[in-house]
Formats: sequence, C-alpha cells, structure tokens
Amino acid sequence: MAYAFRQQSDIEKQVRGIALEQINKALDESRGRGDPDEVIHGLRKRCKRLRGLVRLIKPAFKGYKDENRAFREAANGLSGARDAAVMLETFEALVEFDTNSGEERKIATALEDAVRLLLSERSKDAQEDRDQGEMLEQFQGLMEAAEKRAKDWSLRGRGFDLIGEGLEETYRSFRKQMQLAAEEQTSDAFHEWRKDAKYHWHHVSLFEKCAPDVLGARKEQLNQLGGYLGDHHDLAVLEDSLVSDPGPIAAEEIKTLRKIVEDRQDVLAQRALALGAQLAIDKPAALAERFEQFWLLLDKD
Repeated sequence: MAYAFRQQSDIEKQVRGIALEQINKALDESRGRGDPDEVIHGLRKRCKRLRGLVRLIKPAFKGYKDENRAFREAANGLSGARDAAVMLETFEALVEFDTNSGEERKIATALEDAVRLLLSERSKDAQEDRDQGEMLEQFQGLMEAAEKRAKDWSLRGRGFDLIGEGLEETYRSFRKQMQLAAEEQTSDAFHEWRKDAKYHWHHVSLFEKCAPDVLGARKEQLNQLGGYLGDHHDLAVLEDSLVSDPGPIAAEEIKTLRKIVEDRQDVLAQRALALGAQLAIDKPAALAERFEQFWLLLDKD
C-alpha cells in the first residue's frame, strides 16, 4: 500500500495499513546500510508522513496526541548532524544568491571561505559527536512500539467524516497561518505556516489517487511552496547560528551576512505568499466538499 487511499470503503483499515507500511519501511531502512545522512533524512520523512496521517484523522482519533508526540520524538532523536550539513548547503545557496544578484558581491571571498570552514567544522563535529548505532537503536525502539499500537488504531465516526474533518481543520489553519505570515513578516510566522503547508501536502498526497491529474498538480505546487518556506526557515537558522556563535567572523561581517539573508528571505516570502494565495483560494468548507467529490471517484471496494 502506497501513501495514499485506494478505495472508498474501510477507511479505518486503510489508515492502519498506511501507518504500518510507513513504520515497517522506516524500520527496514534503519536496519539497512547506506549513506548515514540519506538514511536519516529518509527516516525523518517517514515520521513526517506519519504525523501528516494522524493529523488527518485527528478529530476522529482518540490517540492523536500520543501518536503525534511519539513520531515527533522519533524524528527529533535523529537531528543533529543532518541539520549541521543543511546549514552548509544553505550558506552555499546564499552565496549563489549574492553572486547572481546583479550587483557587486557583498560576500567577499575571504568571508565566504571563513564561513564555509566554520560550518564544515561544525558539521564534522556533529558527525563525530553522535553515536549512529545508539541513535538508530533508540529510533527502532520507538517505531517498534508504534507498530504494536498502530495495529489497534480505531476511529470514531463513519464515512468521509473520518478524514474530511481533519482535512478541513488543517487547511483552515494553513490559511490562517499564511495570513499571519503576511501580516507579521517574521521568520517564526513563516515557519508556523510552513508546518501547516507540509501537513496539507501530506493530505493531498493521501487523496491523490482520487483525482491524480488535479491533485497531482496541487501536490507539486505545495511542494514548491514548501521549498520556498523551507529555504526561508533554513536561512533563519543559519543566521541565528552565526549570530549566537560567530567564531572568528567579525561583527561587521556578520552584519553583512544578515543583510543578505534578509534580502533572500524577502524574495522567498514574496514568492511563497503569491503561490499560497492561489492555493488558499477556497474557503475551508468548500475545499472539504470538493475533496469529498474527488473521494467519490475512487472505487467503492
């Protein structure tokens, strides 16, 4: 079973099946061999899919809080080295933005080299500090416990309401957080919007087989939006990291970097808000009703 509903009937059974598939794949991947960063990145994505699933059934699922907390804890236990590597990637993208700005570069070569060295050392330190075996063992323990619980998940209610209410609730929050981001223009506000955008992306993924041409396009647009908001957040984390612990970087150079971060975030915010406005055009009740019509396109059994 892929991460998608396939038929109209047995919603509860399908939810359990989707959850168990994601959990079992996560366990298999955690026990396999591969590039450590890629494995960890994949496992964290599995946790996000599971959190998206339980968010969809939240109004009908008594165990929502416990399961959401468990999958969040599993993902958080894998953070560290991967996050340090992302900071280096984010800086490289910032340098590219500065280079292609059409103006004289603000990041001098010496500053570029100094920051790259600083971030590379932090990434290396993060790799050395972690015990990957112990980290994966803890992850496996959490997921094995989740596997046992998922076999007994039960939902209250019947029919499309089992998933329709969660879909509508998350989409309503998506629109609200977008409005707050537009008004406040802060990194925190955009990050909160990013969370709901990701949840909505997962929900569209779960419904995609209902109307693949229409929902596939929406899913891709949400993926693009998530890219803008993810880059916006990564820049905020990079800035906080350099400001709180600049190492050998001079205060005036940190000021220069912060200005470029701000410029790049402004571009990303404008793109995100323009695309978000199109994705949020429906009222929550109207979107839920439209998705219910899509749902009826699935086989009945």
